[in-house]
Amino acid sequence: MPKYLLLVVISLLSVSSSSIQKIKTFVYDYEGVLSMPEKNTLDSLFRQHEKKTNNEVVLLTTPDFGKYQKIDDYSLATGNKMGIGKAEKDNGVLIVFSQAQREARISTGLGTEEILTDSIAVEIMFNIMIPRFKEGKMFEGIFSGSKAITDFLEKPENEIR
Repeated sequence: MPKYLLLVVISLLSVSSSSIQKIKTFVYDYEGVLSMPEKNTLDSLFRQHEKKTNNEVVLLTTPDFGKYQKIDDYSLATGNKMGIGKAEKDNGVLIVFSQAQREARISTGLGTEEILTDSIAVEIMFNIMIPRFKEGKMFEGIFSGSKAITDFLEKPENEIR
């Protein structure tokens, strides 16, 4: 089975994108990999997390990266265009998943990257998400990784200031 190409880069969300609008929901399944109940479960997880912490976590699935060659460029541009996170805290997280491209990425705002570091994001991707993706369990991988992110950020010592 071919391995998922994984790019996990923690970065500022600072470039604009023309294809995505400001967030209205926390789950954008443009690839159609999630059922409606799965989307609702993830949206509820992210909404509850925002109420507890004021952080915004968004999931976006996509079959391709549009005009961008790399998932990191796409993620950066998309996150900025969507306006994920509160401007004064820069506390957003964007999870991008593409089953068709076999890639995933976790991007964070500047405020979040000091807490949710690259090494923690890599650990979540390799130990939680990717094993489930390899089994064909896309929702389980996405949900488990998303839950690990929200649980981590909800710890009192991980408050983003």
